Amino acid sequence: MTTKLRREERGIFRIGSVAGIVGSLLAMVGNLLHPATPIGDPQGVARTIAESENWVLVHLVIAVGLILMLGGLVALSRSIEGGLAGVLARLGSVAAVAGVTVQHPLRRRHVHPARARGGLER
Repeated sequence: MTTKLRREERGIFRIGSVAGIVGSLLAMVGNLLHPATPIGDPQGVARTIAESENWVLVHLVIAVGLILMLGGLVALSRSIEGGLAGVLARLGSVAAVAGVTVQHPLRRRHVHPARARGGLER
């Protein structure tokens, strides 16, 4: 029974490690491709979004990267057992899940490209 459990845990750790690495790379690429938006200029931000042909794709890549990184963090926290380190790992895992859960809907506050072009009504 212990061997089977360890085999399952190893599978989770492998999937989590690959997810964490791939997610980090995706988020990095998405951030590198993200167009620069002017600070303190809402019209400039809207213009940048309207002129961007890949705004939605870039944000989708970033979001998928964050979700995969979260999977890596959860797997990492499951690999740490016992004592203060185990407690802090579980706390970090809960905080990471809460952070991604709260952050993801807040990213939707960005102006949609069609709305920036004047195509969507609020």
